Amino acid sequence: MRAVTQRNQIIKDYRYDGTLSVMLDIFEDEIAASGAKIADIRKKYIDRLGEFLPKVYEGLSSGKEILETEYISSAGEENLRQALLTARKSDMYTGNTSVGPHRDDIEFKINGISARSFGSQGQKRSVALALKLAEAEVINKVNGEYPVFLLDDVMSELDPERQNYILNHIKGIQSFITCCDPSNVERLKSGKIFEMKKGVVRSSEIVGIFDLESSTVSKHTRKFLNNAEKRGEVITVSYELPKSFAVCRKKGEKQRVYISQLASSTLFKRSNFLGEKT
Repeated sequence: MRAVTQRNQIIKDYRYDGTLSVMLDIFEDEIAASGAKIADIRKKYIDRLGEFLPKVYEGLSSGKEILETEYISSAGEENLRQALLTARKSDMYTGNTSVGPHRDDIEFKINGISARSFGSQGQKRSVALALKLAEAEVINKVNGEYPVFLLDDVMSELDPERQNYILNHIKGIQSFITCCDPSNVERLKSGKIFEMKKGVVRSSEIVGIFDLESSTVSKHTRKFLNNAEKRGEVITVSYELPKSFAVCRKKGEKQRVYISQLASSTLFKRSNFLGEKT
């Protein structure tokens, strides 16, 4: 929120200039008004998640654990506008706004105990998975279709029962699950298993690394990438906007073009880029 940024700047100078209290009033009014709306929307969304989240987690834990969710407001039961006014003095020393929607959080409890503070790694991973599965149910309820699930190495910290649930009880959702241990998929009852072998790029195979910033993308580069994509040579290794790409070629095989979110300078510095050191 821009109003929070503005308040942070003002409270740093307020102790030296008391006339800034008028400006504080303005921005605190804005934070209180917008923050109340944001908190209300969040609470309604958590209520929607609550229609599916406990049941999903119950399945993950084989009915042994109960998951509870609560929206925690930094302002507590106090009016947000009053809470901001009360926090002024302490906020002046830290230079940050200590109450507001930017400080709110979601509390997850397993059998009444905080998952964040006392949950095992498997339980924390289960909460994250249950949350994503519940979000998929909300999306399906709103749009009438499920999103595609991409789960990267989620099995390593789960016990066999939880692994079995992930592999065999996610119905109606197209899912791609990666793992490093072949034993993780031994319980898979349906679906396909693809084994990746020799998927490493040796530094000696790298033909070149190139910038892909918007300011440096030429017509030639766009044409090259479009043609490479049509030939099935493009491999995306980025979930964010790409910043560079590496062209690789191994003797006897077609070239491969790896799209990356790392800057080209970073790739040049990494001698083990996608593979072994030189």
